[in-house]
Amino acid sequence: MIRLAVGRMDEIASHLRPGHRSNTCQTFAQAAQEAITASIEAKVRRGLTGITSGLIDLDRATGGLQRRDLILLGARPSMGKTTLGTSIARHAAASGVGVGFFSLEMDNAKLAARMVSDIAHEQRDRVPYQDMIAGRLTDQQEEATAMALEAYANLPVVLDDASGLTMSEIRAKSERMMEEAEDRGNPLGLLIIDHLGKIKPSARYSGNRNNEIGEITDGCKALAREYNFAVILLSQLSRQVEQRDDKRPQLSDLRDSGNIEQDADAVMFLHRPAYYLERAEPTKLDERIEWQAKLAACRHRGELAIAKQRNGPCTTIDLHMDIACSAVRNAARSSLDG
Repeated sequence: MIRLAVGRMDEIASHLRPGHRSNTCQTFAQAAQEAITASIEAKVRRGLTGITSGLIDLDRATGGLQRRDLILLGARPSMGKTTLGTSIARHAAASGVGVGFFSLEMDNAKLAARMVSDIAHEQRDRVPYQDMIAGRLTDQQEEATAMALEAYANLPVVLDDASGLTMSEIRAKSERMMEEAEDRGNPLGLLIIDHLGKIKPSARYSGNRNNEIGEITDGCKALAREYNFAVILLSQLSRQVEQRDDKRPQLSDLRDSGNIEQDADAVMFLHRPAYYLERAEPTKLDERIEWQAKLAACRHRGELAIAKQRNGPCTTIDLHMDIACSAVRNAARSSLDG
């Protein structure tokens, strides 16, 4: 009861607090001039109107992660949602954009270990993050992690691993992140939330999961629009994916998908064929040889399908993914195969 009251007070205070809410009224001429200016700037930046994801093909398809947009990234467990999220966070921050990352099920140290592993991978050192967490690194790998941390020590990323947050609490914490980011000289431009299923709903729609999800996605969209940053919301897909021969996700696989589809400006699905192939190992020797060849061919292949995009095409982007090192790269421009 006390937590509910505090959450409600935070929500009211966030709406009353000055300084962040932008003017929502513009004349046509003002809005048109803003669009033209953005177009000219995008031309200079080779079509990038938003924040870079670090993935050239994704940036080309979307123009970058657009401020004021809610971007839903969905996948089944172990597909690499968090891996892609940390990779995007690192690349966006490296471009000078302040990034906030709410990790509702993984602690900050483990999330940072993934990012260090990713950075080391980019510097051509293979340091699996699980080995880092378990204390199994060689002297050479420890040196590689130290160099990676030194090179990116000032990366403008703020991690928050509080669990069971409500949307009003996320809003209040986001505002504090914004103030601190501005003080550091890297205004917050991207917020990543991992993940939708771990956000605690308010008591308003208690027992009605569809409305609870709608309240959360509407709250995330409101954050993006009010504070002029992009919000990436990670989401776990329903088990019905596993029942099909083709395991590639589709919009109907979103849990309580009506509200999510309505509120999201873009919906993307991550899929790794190797995940399912690894679990279909045949017993016959001749079949195993063919299976091993197929597995080797797709072990580091990922697919990012843009299933919905308000202002761009729906397409599928091929990725190079080294899950052990939390590294996601452009498919045709991979660095290490491991």
